[in-house]
Amino acid sequence: MLLDAHDLATGDELRTDVCIIGAGAAGIAIAMDLAGSGHDVVVLESGGLDGLDPQTQDLYAGENVGHPMVMAEADMHLDTVRIRAFGGSTNHWSGLCRPLDPEDFEQRPWIPNSGWPIAFGDVEPYYPAAQGLLGLGPYDYDWRYWSDNYGLGEPLVDDDVVETVTYQMSEPIRMSQAYRDDLVDADNVRLVIWANVTNLDIAPESDLLDSVSVSTLDGTTFTVVATAYVLATGGIEVPRMLLASNDVRRAGLGNQHDLVGRYFMEHPHVMRGLVVLEGEVSAYLYYGHREISEQGIGPPLPPMATAHGAFAVTPEGRATHELLGAAFTVRTALPDAGSGTPAAPDVTELLDVEAGAPSAGRLQLWARGEQAPDPASRVTLSAERDALGIRRAQLDWRVSDQDIDSIHRSLVLVANRFGTHRKGRVQVEQDSQPVADWPVEIGGHHMGTTRMAEEPRRGVVDANCRVHDVANLYVAGSSVFTTSGYANPTLTIVALALRLSDHLRNQVL
Repeated sequence: MLLDAHDLATGDELRTDVCIIGAGAAGIAIAMDLAGSGHDVVVLESGGLDGLDPQTQDLYAGENVGHPMVMAEADMHLDTVRIRAFGGSTNHWSGLCRPLDPEDFEQRPWIPNSGWPIAFGDVEPYYPAAQGLLGLGPYDYDWRYWSDNYGLGEPLVDDDVVETVTYQMSEPIRMSQAYRDDLVDADNVRLVIWANVTNLDIAPESDLLDSVSVSTLDGTTFTVVATAYVLATGGIEVPRMLLASNDVRRAGLGNQHDLVGRYFMEHPHVMRGLVVLEGEVSAYLYYGHREISEQGIGPPLPPMATAHGAFAVTPEGRATHELLGAAFTVRTALPDAGSGTPAAPDVTELLDVEAGAPSAGRLQLWARGEQAPDPASRVTLSAERDALGIRRAQLDWRVSDQDIDSIHRSLVLVANRFGTHRKGRVQVEQDSQPVADWPVEIGGHHMGTTRMAEEPRRGVVDANCRVHDVANLYVAGSSVFTTSGYANPTLTIVALALRLSDHLRNQVL
């Protein structure tokens, strides 16, 4: 059922089993999983179903006082890197997906504050269903599957130091379009649009939320009372709401140890290495093949699903050299006309190239790196307030020497393996530069600000994504990531959301 919050009356109260705050990838995944379950669900979405409303989008405005946030050579702001509408950031994502590695969940002595309270095996059962929701191909990330079934050729490098890893890419799916009708038509789901949560209401001496306060921009106010509440508004907005709900607990909810908003992580992106391939060597496996399923090769895939390889130091290599994770994808080194920047390959031309055929010979390596969790990298509240009277978010994003040094040293290992296997030469800048001088871009991946930990002194939520000091409040999304790995977060966001939904259905409701 679809409800417009403007049609409710001030003072109305909606009662439900589960209240999901935010309808992005995580919120929609939980709502879809609970649709038809017999449990009543209310989904509160700040925006509308179609397009962006400027006044609503302005609620995301804030300030970054830390490392500059740049994407595609453009300065990004807190209200431009996120979308406040049904579907959330899936309205503008690229569709690139990969699961986290098992090692990402482990405590790694060379990475301070690493180690999740759950293992890869706790999340992996939910990855296949997440693949389906995101319009991806089979849950198989071994390059051999894609090479054998789709004729993508052999890897340039794949050994015990540097391996070829696989990414998949959906069309990309727009969850706002793909699942709108399912949720609107579900008898047990009420999707409420234009509904801005202004406070998480808790009584003194209580460890349970009583309700959430909701308002439209034109002043209609109402409450939602639920058995369980799921905060699914993204890695900046989740800590903002926890910190702003401070009318009873002055430090905010979940913040008894001053951890809400800390450990903010991104994926630093760096264009850093130039590959010159040897002779007839082909890099076909490493290009994005958006239309390959239309060629009739291998089993059918969802429309426009694709896969391509990337280079990464193996988990064993990362342990030996004490590295953070990083993956290196390729772009052709032919400049775009008039821009002087490397261009992505023309996929329609690549589809006419047989595996093993001569390549263009020159590739640019594009690094996507993991950040070490840093408590000084954080989201706080600024003094400025938005149109609803809520203090705006202030981000202090930190990029450390360890973050950038790991990318550099990983690239050196990749370069060495290219030479060892006689596949080509990799030009690597050997001169060190101050971090501030590196041309670092972002992925729009906001992680770690309500990190998962066994103990409240180490994190905000527990292994089931429940806020440690609020017994009926849960968080869904990448803010619960303890470490980020190098993989794009959306697949794991959805897998963890489905795991949370399973927990709610079987142990809470």
